[in-house]
Amino acid sequence: DIYYDNVGGEFTNAVLDNLRPGARVLICGQIADYNQARDEVQNPYGRILRAEASVQGFLIFKHLDDFPRVREKIIPLVQHKKIHPKESFTDGFENMPKAFIDLFKGANFGKAIIEC
Repeated sequence: DIYYDNVGGEFTNAVLDNLRPGARVLICGQIADYNQARDEVQNPYGRILRAEASVQGFLIFKHLDDFPRVREKIIPLVQHKKIHPKESFTDGFENMPKAFIDLFKGANFGKAIIEC
């Protein structure tokens, strides 16, 4: 099992409580914690240890050279409906501030898209 974490906070805590032994966790971001005081951020590492899970940081900027090759493989999978990206749509450019705030509230799912 793999959990790609770009959220943190309560969502990640729920996932970490349900890790299977040997699960892999990739940490890319912790958006839910960005506005929290340091002492308010919960430390999930005890649960990671008990599950004997591996954790690896992931910095997208170190993989920019891989983008063309990955896009070449992923785009046909999406076009042929073999993978289904999750997206949240907000209608209207004027609603962009609300959509942005919703990112921090966890009110969206997947990629947030503003339709104009």
